[in-house]
Amino acid sequence: MERQNATTRLATLLPVGICGAALLLGLAQPAAAEAREMSRDQWMARVANSLNANIRSIDGVPQAVRQNAAAIVAVTFDADGKCRGATLARPTGNAVLDREAMRAVSKVNFPQMPQALRGSARTVAMEVFFGDPSLNPERAKIRNTSTKVARGHVKSNPDSLNS
Repeated sequence: MERQNATTRLATLLPVGICGAALLLGLAQPAAAEAREMSRDQWMARVANSLNANIRSIDGVPQAVRQNAAAIVAVTFDADGKCRGATLARPTGNAVLDREAMRAVSKVNFPQMPQALRGSARTVAMEVFFGDPSLNPERAKIRNTSTKVARGHVKSNPDSLNS
């Protein structure tokens, strides 16, 4: 089933000047109350699972097109970690798939963002693959673009979704 083949990736924005390892290792020792909250990786996994569950099969687009199609949707969060909207940062080149990527992201039930990721507005770049990402010849380019989107170095497409 196409829905099972659709996979996603998330690349979170790191404040300029902070390297990715700092976020992976934790920015500070969590307080006892925060120790029970979701980790960054758990949050990303839940968001990815929610997105995957929302992607519908697109039978009107040939499998050969879907296999290599990937969109990047930039989702903005405020300093409190609340989702404020999403824009299509990198289209697939197929309007039907682009609409599906935006629709699927709009249906994601974002859990509360971990405390370590809150405190300033940020962007999360969501990579929406319509085929197996490991077979996508542009996977490295997509990851590079996601990083730029998350850092605010890529302007988004005017097709947007505001929550």
